[in-house]
Formats: sequence, structure tokens, C-alpha cells
Amino acid sequence: MDRTKILAKEQLDAVKETEDSFNKIAESVSGIETIIGEVNENIQLLVSSKDNVSRAVESIASVSEESAASTEQITSSIDEQLYAIVVVSESANELNDLITDLKRELEKFKLEV
Repeated sequence: MDRTKILAKEQLDAVKETEDSFNKIAESVSGIETIIGEVNENIQLLVSSKDNVSRAVESIASVSEESAASTEQITSSIDEQLYAIVVVSESANELNDLITDLKRELEKFKLEV
């Protein structure tokens, strides 16, 4: 009967050791689940940050495109104004020449009194 008690105790110890091993495995799995949850939360934060950065870059690109379009319009307006100034200047020179010619012609008709 002593032999039976020894075998029963050995089996009981083996079962206890197995139970302890499974408890440690369960604790490890629980810890891993916690870590996976934290990693998942960090990934979600990274995705959110990436989306925010992407929207900011798109906004900057849009503003840059609008700025470039406005610059082109301003440049075009300046070119048109410069052309108009040149035309007015040439017309003023032609008018000045006509006035000079008209004065010469009027000199011919001066009456002496």
C-alpha cells in the first residue's frame, strides 16, 4: 500500500506541476494579448497620424496650386499692362510728332500785322 501512496503522490505532484505549467502559459498568453492590444492601439494612432499628415500635405499642395495659378494671372495682367503702357507711350510720341508738325504748318500761316 505504501507503493500505491507513493505512486498516487507522484501522480498528484505531476498533475500539480502540469497545472502550474498551464497557469503560467495562461498568464503568458494573457500578457501577450495585452501587448498585442497595446500594439494595435499604437498602430491605430500611427494610421490616424498618417491620415492627418496626408490631409495636411494635400491641403498644402492645393494652396500651392492656387498660388501658382494666381501668380500666373498676375503675371499675365502685368504683361497686359506693360503692353498697354507701351502702346500709350507710342501714341503719345506720335501725338507729340503731330503737334510739332501742326505747329510748323501753322507757322506758315502766321499773319503779320
